[in-house]
Parts: sequence; C-alpha cells; structure tokens
Amino acid sequence: MDTSAMIRANQANWDARTPIHLASEFYAQEPDAWFAPHEWDDLGPLAGRDVVHLQCHIGSETRALAARGRG
Repeated sequence: MDTSAMIRANQANWDARTPIHLASEFYAQEPDAWFAPHEWDDLGPLAGRDVVHLQCHIGSETRALAARGRG
C-alpha cells in the first residue's frame, strides 16, 4: 500500500470514530480534568511557554495546556 493510500485509510478510520467520540460523556470533561493535580504541579507555571501534548488524541490536553498558559 502506498503512503497516500495509508493516509486515506487512517483518515477514514478516524472519521468513522468521530460520531462515537462526540456522543461520549468522557469527552465533555472540563479541561483541568485531563491531568491529575500532581501533573499540573510537575509542569509548573506555563505562562510564556510553548507546550504540546504529543499523544493528545482529540486536542483536549493541548487545549488544557493552552488555557493554563494564558492564566
């Protein structure tokens, strides 16, 4: 399978999962709920830092990090 076919297959797989994720209460959590209190403590102040959660899945963790960085 060529690379473009693999990319299309991956996109189709995630597109098929989207309705399940949208309907789930799990993904409706408040941003701070994605990390345990000790994880926030370990990260320290985020204002002025560029951070990203590389295995974020749907963006919730990255959005939580960004919200902390604005505070």
